[in-house]
Amino acid sequence: DNEGAAALLVAGAMGHVDMARTLLKHGGRIGIKDAAGNSPLYYAAYYGHVRMVRLLLGASAGVDTANDSGATPLYIAAQNGWREVAALLLGHGADVNRSNLHGRTPLMAACQGGHRLLAESLLRAGADTTRVGKWGTAAEELRLCNGDPQLLRLVEPLQH
Repeated sequence: DNEGAAALLVAGAMGHVDMARTLLKHGGRIGIKDAAGNSPLYYAAYYGHVRMVRLLLGASAGVDTANDSGATPLYIAAQNGWREVAALLLGHGADVNRSNLHGRTPLMAACQGGHRLLAESLLRAGADTTRVGKWGTAAEELRLCNGDPQLLRLVEPLQH
């Protein structure tokens, strides 16, 4: 029912693994979304709840399920700098180059947030530095955001 669905969304956001496990055991719908299209996995990735992400992926949550703005759990984990969450998502087949509705990829989000180590992980996973988002390529977005020079050196040579 709607209360159970809302509870699973809250459990995902709050990282309440035991609650989520109980809800799933009693028929909680893993694919439930809120009014903005956010899933329990999206919320768990947003807040960096590693154990919750692991539980939801193990329960067959859609790793690339996007919200209404096109943001996936990997995108939001990259934006917020959650490296371990991103690694789990990538390990479960998340599309490293899937963009949101503005054409922005997880690499662009990681670069904008100054998350160099996460950006390196995304590059190792095959992130495309030539993809063009709302403000240009990953390197161009870094320039607009006064990006970390180390990050800029990571992505600029790959542009050619």
